[in-house]
Amino acid sequence: MEEENKVSFTGLITNLFQTSFKLVSDTISLANAEAHLAGRSLKEIVILSFFLAALLSTTWFCVIAMIVCYLVSMHFSWLAALSTVTLLNIFLMIVIGIVMLKLKHNLTFPATRRQLQFSGNK
Repeated sequence: MEEENKVSFTGLITNLFQTSFKLVSDTISLANAEAHLAGRSLKEIVILSFFLAALLSTTWFCVIAMIVCYLVSMHFSWLAALSTVTLLNIFLMIVIGIVMLKLKHNLTFPATRRQLQFSGNK
């Protein structure tokens, strides 16, 4: 009876190590496959982003052209129409720049840094 318990216990330990090794191995294989998929997806996203940027730029050029044509049809001179569109673009660039400067603050993890400084002072 005692001999059976020793064999069973040894078998259980061996089985435990084999199962643990297989679990770790399978987890590493899964992580490797997902990392490969993530890399390929990131590459595709970057490529599609370039196409999106090109389409967005051409759309914006069309909107600007429509505004210029409308202003010219309203008897604005070409110089006035183009100046108006240029000022519109400059205004939008300034607004976007201000928004980006405000958002930049969030990239420095301000609450985490305050917490770390607070815990360091204790």
